[in-house]
Amino acid sequence: MAENYGQFRVASQPGGCDGGDVKILVAPDSFGTTLSAGEAAEVIASTWRRSAPHDEVRTLPLSDGGPGFLDVLAGENGIFEPLVVQDAKGQARPIRVLLREGSAYVESAEIIGRGSYPESSDLVRSGSSYGVGEALLFGFSRARRVVIGLGGTAINDGGAGLLAALGASANVRLDQGGIGLAGIKELNMARACEAVAGCEILIATDVDNPLTGPQGASEMYAPQKGATPADVRELEAHLFDYQLALVAASSTESVGAGSGAAGGLGAALLALGGRRVSGIEEVARQVELASAVEWADLVVTGEGSFDWQSLRGKVVSGVAFHATRLGKPTIVLAGQVHCGRREYTSIGIESAYAMAETQAEIAESIAQPRISLAALVERVSRTGSR
Repeated sequence: MAENYGQFRVASQPGGCDGGDVKILVAPDSFGTTLSAGEAAEVIASTWRRSAPHDEVRTLPLSDGGPGFLDVLAGENGIFEPLVVQDAKGQARPIRVLLREGSAYVESAEIIGRGSYPESSDLVRSGSSYGVGEALLFGFSRARRVVIGLGGTAINDGGAGLLAALGASANVRLDQGGIGLAGIKELNMARACEAVAGCEILIATDVDNPLTGPQGASEMYAPQKGATPADVRELEAHLFDYQLALVAASSTESVGAGSGAAGGLGAALLALGGRRVSGIEEVARQVELASAVEWADLVVTGEGSFDWQSLRGKVVSGVAFHATRLGKPTIVLAGQVHCGRREYTSIGIESAYAMAETQAEIAESIAQPRISLAALVERVSRTGSR
């Protein structure tokens, strides 16, 4: 296995690292589609305990609004209600809506997430967010406040499908994906706005990208979903026309920061009066991440691919922020590490460790993620326990 080793230090604490037990907080995100945040936390914690039995290890799985958002927030008091909605292909999909402390929670990745479809699918062009709108309506039937986690989606339709589910209409069909927005000129939001009148929408995102432009949904994220350069140009042109129609039809700011999240779902939700928040900070507040970090001597976080996106708005950056503020060292365990040491130390991370670097190692880690992660943890834990 490839290793991207650095050196990390655990500060001296009474009864702690100077001969006593080390308190380890394991707070990872999901590892792509191979391990959920809870599964990754369990592998890391159980392996660390075997390798360093005198250490005290606690787990706190996290999400930034993407995959795992509902499971991380459910806690002991959350109630899941089942629902059947349309997936990105228009097929029936059973999902869950979380009810907790007077609010309803929806996870877009559970409805139209990339992990549910083959990598060769054409959903970046044709996939619709209609089912997310159905889930939103159901959430409002149970609570007047809906928190919707955005991230990890397979589509790039600007949230047009979501608006269609709420009753919006246009001179073209809104439920045919980003490619179906060709020729859009007029958009009627009246029925959609009536559907959410008097309700609060909180948009939990992991990115602050706009809908269009060099940093927009099509240019930045469509290639990750399988779009070719020609697809990107076409989708960008259609979303630009859709953006003009959305701005004209909405009385709120719909194309600002976060509007490009989840294939542009952020734009539709902002147009409905939603308020954007950092997904990791919303989760951190609810699961009391700061208190957990304060307890620890060392914080271990992780994700599938530790890259430039990780440094802004993702779980890893959120964990590093709280750990740095409290003077606690943080290390990252990842499937792959694409950040340089200078980049990740700038946000307070001391070291980053990779499960794989070569194509053969990557294939092995994807095929056997638990084994690969456990092998990495076994090596790293020896360093962290000293």
